[in-house]
This record gives sequence, C-alpha cells and structure tokens, in this order.
Amino acid sequence: MLNRFTYIFLLGLLAMLAYLYIHYTRMKPDGPQRFTSVERCRVCHEAASAGAQFKIWRKSPHAAAYQALQSDSARAYLSRTKLTVDSCLACHTTLGRPAENDHEMQLLVEGVGCERCHGPGSNYSYFNTMRERATFKGHGGVAGSIDDCYQCHAASVGPDTRHCPFQLSAFNADSAWKRIAHPVKNDPLPDTVLQLRE
Repeated sequence: MLNRFTYIFLLGLLAMLAYLYIHYTRMKPDGPQRFTSVERCRVCHEAASAGAQFKIWRKSPHAAAYQALQSDSARAYLSRTKLTVDSCLACHTTLGRPAENDHEMQLLVEGVGCERCHGPGSNYSYFNTMRERATFKGHGGVAGSIDDCYQCHAASVGPDTRHCPFQLSAFNADSAWKRIAHPVKNDPLPDTVLQLRE
C-alpha cells in the first residue's frame, strides 16, 4: 500500500511532466500573436552560458525607456507642448500604444523589450520552436534588423527632421548596436534563432 508521501510525489511528478510536455513540445501557432513580456524570454535567455541576453537588456536604456517618460524633464516637455505620454509610447514601449488591460500595462512598464524587435512571442517562445530559425520564423518570430533602430532613433536631428526632443545628436545604428549586442555563447546549433542577427 502506498503512503501519502508517495501519492503526493507521484501527483507532483505527473503535473511536472505534463507541464514540461506542453511547454517543450508545443509546435503549432496558437491563434493570433500576442505579446508575452520579457519575463517569458528571461526563462531561457538569462543564463550566462547562453549569452545573458536578459541581463544585457536589463542594463540597457531600452529597459528604462518607459520610466524615462516619468522624469521631470519629460513631464515639463509634455506640459509645455500640451502633449501626453501617449504620444511617446510608439518608441518608448514594446506595445507602442496605451495599455488596454493589466497585462498590457506590464508591457508598457518594461519599456522596450525583446518583442519590439523580435515580434510578439506567444507563438514562438517555446524551446523547440526557438531551436531552429525556420521554425521560429514560421511561428511569427522576427530576426530583427539594425535598420529597425531607425524607427525610433533619428539618423539626424536637424530642425526639419522628426525626432524625440531628447535626442540631441545623430544616431548611428552600427555603433549603437555594439553597446546592446546580445549574441548567444556556446550555441551548439549552427542554424538557430540564437544567431539571428546576420
């Protein structure tokens, strides 16, 4: 006869195996793509052995992009120009628009996260999907391009160019990329999403 501890252990083991099976074998896209948040990416991309991409992002200005809108100088600018924070969300957040629920509010607070460049992760942020570039892209993942940087950062800041009033000098994506580059170390797979930037 099995004792109570054995039943609890077996039940826990079954639950863990069910979770792992669903988490690591899910390969089909699940409806429309949705943003998941940097916490979903953190699970696999935090380890130093994998390149510590999450840590690199966390220390970058992108992680604090939304908080920058709460600064005294940003508030003064918005007040002076009679604009609202909403007019800045396109570049200062992953979502790019005002939040419609609590989950989206969390996306705003995390600033410019992984999914801003790599696309909403609900359909690709699974281990088996991320292992291969073709599968990643087939599930809506985006490799990202250095040219994407210019969606928010202006190459020049002349009086006739549209740019953030706090960007005081021209932006060069090639040199800026070096400060936020997040390659994967010790990648055993030759054709993985982890080496997407070509």
